[in-house]
Amino acid sequence: MEEDAVTLSWWPVVLCDILGSLASLGLATACFVICRDWSRRQPENVFRQYVLLLTSALALFAVSRSVGHLVKQLLVLNGLTAIWRYLSPFSGAINTAVFVVVFAFGIYFQQFRRIYHKMSQYQNHLEKMVEERTAKLEEANARLEDEIIERRSIEETLRETNTTLENVFNSSNPICITDLEFRIMDANRAYREIWPSLTNGHELCYENRPGAACQTERCPLIQIKEGRQEVICEMQKISPEGAARHFIVTARPFLDADGRLAGIVETFQDITRRKEAETQLAAERERLAVTLASIGDGVIATDTQGEVTLINPTAELLTGWPAEEAIGRPLADVFHIVHELSGEPMANPVEQVLRTGQTAELANHTVLLTRSGRRRQIADSGAPIRGPEGNIIGVVLVFRDVTEKLRIEREMQKMEKLESIGLLAGGIAHDYNNLLAAILGNLELAGRQSASEDKLHALLENARMATLRARELTNQLLTFAKGGAPVKKTASLGDIVRDSAEFVLHGGNVGLHLDIPAD
Repeated sequence: MEEDAVTLSWWPVVLCDILGSLASLGLATACFVICRDWSRRQPENVFRQYVLLLTSALALFAVSRSVGHLVKQLLVLNGLTAIWRYLSPFSGAINTAVFVVVFAFGIYFQQFRRIYHKMSQYQNHLEKMVEERTAKLEEANARLEDEIIERRSIEETLRETNTTLENVFNSSNPICITDLEFRIMDANRAYREIWPSLTNGHELCYENRPGAACQTERCPLIQIKEGRQEVICEMQKISPEGAARHFIVTARPFLDADGRLAGIVETFQDITRRKEAETQLAAERERLAVTLASIGDGVIATDTQGEVTLINPTAELLTGWPAEEAIGRPLADVFHIVHELSGEPMANPVEQVLRTGQTAELANHTVLLTRSGRRRQIADSGAPIRGPEGNIIGVVLVFRDVTEKLRIEREMQKMEKLESIGLLAGGIAHDYNNLLAAILGNLELAGRQSASEDKLHALLENARMATLRARELTNQLLTFAKGGAPVKKTASLGDIVRDSAEFVLHGGNVGLHLDIPAD
């Protein structure tokens, strides 16, 4: 029958078989190429690799069938049917084998597809879990990165803070931290410069910086342990060189992390130089006080507001104001001056000095009214007190009591006037004495020429006696004019009284009657 089929074939059928075989061969090849390219795009995809194998098996089956048909038709057309008869059994076996292979691949693919589907589901589940875990890990990683960044920021801030605190700790006054057992826990650079013997060990504070208050109730640590929150005191400490140094110590509680008292923090302000300056200042003040007390003039110092800041003992005596009451008062209350004649208040010398910046002198006839109301004539001068920069910071008044001096000056003026009068009187008395000598000589001549019992003789005698008394008066004027001391000699008191009375009443209309005993 096969020979009949071949014998009965015709060209159109053969041509269609050839074309169909070629088309099947081309389609199988195209499917293989497409599937190969498709699998190459995702070589890690197992499913695509198995699809490629199945496609290859189907393509191989199609190629086998197409090649068999083409060989058959070519042999038949060329009259080589014997060869085809020889090959046809093998062609069927090959096709059968290829079909079995393809069928096996199909069955395997079906199993693989189910397995792959489950694996895909499991893979998707795993991928979802991985994605979820990855998301959680990424979130945790992000949180961890944020925490790392935050921790680094905190560490940097802490480092900067520690650096700042260390700089502050080392740049301030000496600082020492001591525990409750008197052991030094830490100290800054300034402290170690003063007490370089401090080691890193727990040295006892009273051994490192001994002082009079150590281990007594005045010790700041003991006072802090008793409940005080702050202790400020002045202490004297001995340096390693043995020199005494003065400090203002400020102690406060040092608390641990739980807020419990762990010791004290002490800050030391070195006031040694200030104490030395205070000692020098006290000595200067003492010398100034001694100097002011030794000055015979009154001294009052004021500030720029005109308030008394200093008054020496002489000024206290002259004004009647003790220093403790005068200091702080306006100058006008303590130094109250008026004009001697009018009683009007005088200009305040402090205001004048502050206004002009120059030394000022009080006007003449200035009287100081003391606190008790006594009047003292004074001479005064005021001068500005200038600071280091030349600015006026106050005024100093220096004054003295010139009451006695002025009284003596007035007496001297009187004496000068009396001396002038005496000189004038001496000249007049000298001339008058010359006249009296001539008169007296004439009276004596006239008396000698008259009889003793004559009335004229008595008158001439009276005139001569009066002339003699006038000469004695003239001699007294001459003695006063010369400034000589009176001559002491024995005299009759009755005559002195009689002559004095007659001299005083001479030329008056008052009569005189004396009754003087002879002895």
